[in-house]
Amino acid sequence: MKFLILLSISLLLFGKDSGFVFSALIENEWKIVVSEDDKLRIIQTELEPRTFDYDFVNKRIVYIASDKTLRLKNEFEDHEITLLKAGVDAYTQPIFTPSGEEIVMIKLIEGNSVNTDIISLNLQTKDIKNVVTQ
Repeated sequence: MKFLILLSISLLLFGKDSGFVFSALIENEWKIVVSEDDKLRIIQTELEPRTFDYDFVNKRIVYIASDKTLRLKNEFEDHEITLLKAGVDAYTQPIFTPSGEEIVMIKLIEGNSVNTDIISLNLQTKDIKNVVTQ
């Protein structure tokens, strides 16, 4: 809580433009915190987030959960949608495209970072395509 108070003071003094999002350890759980319009708000998720992105236009988050699933949640709704489940492969660093219609992320082939692909997931069609093979 002390961290959030210090961050709030810093925002008031230095950061009045657009908002930003960060993760914070609150009561022994990682939470997503949104800073917007000089206010902080905690987004409640079903599982602890590992990596995430926030869509300021549509007020939604995409995140990799502690169970390694890719999840989508409207900030002001209670339910979440599981978009992908990790199997042999895992996923990390999801981000919304500027249009908000797709999510781009890193696919960890066989669960490690030696062989990776950058993939995109179309939110309407649920189609997945390779963007870059590394």
